[in-house]
Amino acid sequence: MKRPRETPLADRLPATVPFVGPEAIERRIGHRFRARIGANENVFGPSPKAINAIQDQAGDAWMYGDPESFELREALAGHLRIARDEVVVGEGVDGLLGYAVRLFVQEGDRVVAIRRCAMPKPTHIGAMTVPNMLTPELFRFLRELRENNNREWFADNKPRFREAVQLPMIGFVEAMAPWLAENAPAFVADTRLNGGSLFRIYRDTRFSADKTPYKTNVGCHFRHRAGKDAHAPGFYVHIAPDEVFFGGGIWAPPTPVLNRIRDAIVIDPGRWRAIQRMPAFTKVLGGLSAAESLKNAPRGYPDDHPCLEDLKRKSLYAAASCTEAQVCAADFPDRVTEAFAALAPLLEFMVNALGLDWERSRDPMFAATAPGG
Repeated sequence: MKRPRETPLADRLPATVPFVGPEAIERRIGHRFRARIGANENVFGPSPKAINAIQDQAGDAWMYGDPESFELREALAGHLRIARDEVVVGEGVDGLLGYAVRLFVQEGDRVVAIRRCAMPKPTHIGAMTVPNMLTPELFRFLRELRENNNREWFADNKPRFREAVQLPMIGFVEAMAPWLAENAPAFVADTRLNGGSLFRIYRDTRFSADKTPYKTNVGCHFRHRAGKDAHAPGFYVHIAPDEVFFGGGIWAPPTPVLNRIRDAIVIDPGRWRAIQRMPAFTKVLGGLSAAESLKNAPRGYPDDHPCLEDLKRKSLYAAASCTEAQVCAADFPDRVTEAFAALAPLLEFMVNALGLDWERSRDPMFAATAPGG
């Protein structure tokens, strides 16, 4: 059975709007939570007066409710000493926020988005943008970290890290969500502090002679939904003192993965070269970035192929750059999405070469409960 056609707005909404309820999570993990603590649930349960009031009205439950909730609004208005018309009854804060968005927010309007909560995030609706929260304090913190790269200093300054670096970067990830949903739907803007789009500040020092525990840059990546590691194509943003760049591609993938992209280049060199000649690609990105290359053609590939230099590359990516002041400017998210848009045809070529979808795939989290899943 074919699904009915959805409006552009509905098609852009992720499966988690308005939010994933605790019952859905319990079904997915196979057991109940030991406790539930939320903004609209208290640990003491409902008031006995509320239970009695509900029981008193249970006999009328068979009738349709008043669609205007007249008596409820009248009682609330009298209790709060306001006019009845000032009382709105709906589906809670989630529903009210949704109505407000659809009634009052237009394309390009700037709003303050509320993060890390159960509300539908305005950035997913495609009608808003999130203000840039990156400030010079981010660079100040990273410079000081470079001079004091030890656990004691970081522990003392962890609140600064959270306020100046981590949370503003999560806000930036959130700001990228509408563009990705509209233009690269299979790529994820994940605002989780751990395991999401934002890279950890902690260095892996197990196999390094440099044992300093922290990175002195901050980065985030927007991976394909099918990618389980960094070898999948993706968009990337790197921010460090005196070094800012953003773009993407695929970095040092395993040979079998890289060979599939090489095969696609061999089959359709015209398309590969046409992408790199696109005005936006050359103007915004300046071409493919310099990368480590083989000295000769890869084994099994022709040494007279017109795209030989690209076939020899061990990584395929492109990026734009800007200044620290531009990172902190209001239009920084727009600057990044301009680079992402210029990069998108190249990334789509790689995605297709790897047999992945450019359009949004079903979120694996809901596959088990989805119809036919």
